[in-house]
Amino acid sequence: MFERLDQIELRYEELNRALSSPDITNDSAKFQKTAKAHAEIAPIVEKYREYKDLTRASPRARPCSPKKPTRQ
Repeated sequence: MFERLDQIELRYEELNRALSSPDITNDSAKFQKTAKAHAEIAPIVEKYREYKDLTRASPRARPCSPKKPTRQ
């Protein structure tokens, strides 16, 4: 699953670069196609990056498993 998400993230970066390329910006059909592909995967990439940031956070930021109550 993460391998596929990494591939999607790479494609997103490629599309970012393409959107600033003169070859794409000068051709409205190519620009629209590229912008649409970029917009379709942007929410996936944003959530994936958010997930990666959270997993890299300090241990205090990670959710803990609930503790079992102790009997006294």
